[in-house]
Amino acid sequence: MKTKTQIGYKVVRKHTDGKLYSWNECPSRKARLRGTSIRYRPGHTSRRRKDCGPLAVFTSLEDARRLLACYPPTNHPSPIYKVRYLLSAETKLFNREGDTIDVRQSVPGTAYADAVTLNKRPVQK
Repeated sequence: MKTKTQIGYKVVRKHTDGKLYSWNECPSRKARLRGTSIRYRPGHTSRRRKDCGPLAVFTSLEDARRLLACYPPTNHPSPIYKVRYLLSAETKLFNREGDTIDVRQSVPGTAYADAVTLNKRPVQK
């Protein structure tokens, strides 16, 4: 049975190496070498790692923009991409400390995904 993808938005952060990672993660070189960071590329599908929790996306552009409005700008650009995502059956997300966050405790408008495909260009903020 084929599962239908949904439309959403992903906030990413452009790291100093030019690669895109989750907004809340600017991974260390060691984490990138270990392969524990999820990298995003426009036009390509990123999948959750086998032993990791789901990927977080937003269900609306307004919710993605609201996240960025709550935090001061950083030295790393934070583009928002329209995405197609495969909704996850998981209801918990892992944070950097290894703790879990229930979907009900996440930022409003968050959905959890098993796979995310970024459009080729970011949306206008």
